Amino acid sequence: ICNPRVKAASTRSYLNMIEDVIIDPSNPRKFTIISNRAYFLLENSTGSLHVLPSYHYDPQGIMQQFNLSELNDAESLEEIEKDPLIKEFADQFNTQFGQDSERVKGAGPYNITQFSTHQYITLDKKEFWWGDRVDVDYIAAYPQKLMYKIIDDDNASIVALKEQEIDVMSYIPADQYISLKTNKKVSTNFQITATNGSVYQFVGLNAKNSILADLEVRKAITHLFDKEQLVDLQNGLSTPVFGPVVPIKSYYNDTLPKYTFDIERAAFILKAAGWEDKDGDGILEKVINGTERELTLEFLYPQGKAFYRDMARICKDNAKRVGMEIELNPSEWATMVEDLRQRNFDLAALAWSTSALPDDFKQIWHSESTSYDGSNFVNFSSLLADNLIDSIQVCMDESLRNHYYRSFQQEVVRQFPYVFLVSPKRCMAIHSRCKNANAEMTRPGYTARLFQLK
Repeated sequence: ICNPRVKAASTRSYLNMIEDVIIDPSNPRKFTIISNRAYFLLENSTGSLHVLPSYHYDPQGIMQQFNLSELNDAESLEEIEKDPLIKEFADQFNTQFGQDSERVKGAGPYNITQFSTHQYITLDKKEFWWGDRVDVDYIAAYPQKLMYKIIDDDNASIVALKEQEIDVMSYIPADQYISLKTNKKVSTNFQITATNGSVYQFVGLNAKNSILADLEVRKAITHLFDKEQLVDLQNGLSTPVFGPVVPIKSYYNDTLPKYTFDIERAAFILKAAGWEDKDGDGILEKVINGTERELTLEFLYPQGKAFYRDMARICKDNAKRVGMEIELNPSEWATMVEDLRQRNFDLAALAWSTSALPDDFKQIWHSESTSYDGSNFVNFSSLLADNLIDSIQVCMDESLRNHYYRSFQQEVVRQFPYVFLVSPKRCMAIHSRCKNANAEMTRPGYTARLFQLK
């Protein structure tokens, strides 16, 4: 993970404070992790790492020639990346282990036996798995086979559910939830639940675009979204959100300004920012960096998702009323992800799912995360936000950390990097033939390895 050329940047950012791992000479299964600084999630981030066999992934012992302190030293990063051994290992790891199921090995209960990219993956239980000798649910694994199907289209997934081609559907579109709940055949065969979610949906505004680099334009766009209308689109199964923390978190800032749907206010903001319709074609213009630009933006969203499609269409209609042209671009998911990484978009409809743990915002919001591997897709940059994120990471005092959290939320909202929309309930279905199959708040909403047939 700490090899800077391995494609694991999102995980690496939570481990870059580790100096060393010392193995107990009297017990090779016991070790001590040494950190060079405080990190409030260190126990969680290291305790949730998966154990991988070095004899399989690094048979030549390449990475054993480097210590963690030098791999995690930001000042020596450039030199480390040039090391031919670092490149040799990363090239092998990145290319050879992701496409061949026979080469994916771990300490868990399952082997990957079949997979097709963006279609399905099949896991088979290992014979004589060591964990079967330990009678605790934390590592228990009961199913002999797990099959995951990737169905991007909402309608196709609903058909698969009705035909009982799947046992679990972790995401039911809110507009379909009530009809499924009242469908006698479906309700007889499935438990249909809606629990408070840890997800929030938003529209990201890419500040790399010279039009959206203007805070006033981003602010005007915020007023084009009617959150109550979006709640109605989801049959009331969501709540409006106004910042980057979901309401169920203890440090949620309930004093954030609530920018409401207001077409007239949006038009006023754009006019005050120098946008005007000079040629009478209904689209505003302005000279930016010496070039006249029309107020035309592209809206990227995942195809096959009814909520995002309907929300984007409403945005387009509202934008037209203030002289803004929105071009809709529904995209296949893999293509959309690459566009996000390349920052090749203007507006993008997405959602973030958070865990039950306190948030570490480094990967999504820090200015260091605007690179290809970072998740700061909108190029948000604020020295104050960076300082607050850094302070949160090293603060072990919960009360003080919550103060930093609330200040961070205020700074993000002040900059309008996202249009924060709604937090939907997690609507899902689990087949009634399964026991130990409880709906959970956090992603993916269930623990498949605990399922048993009745």
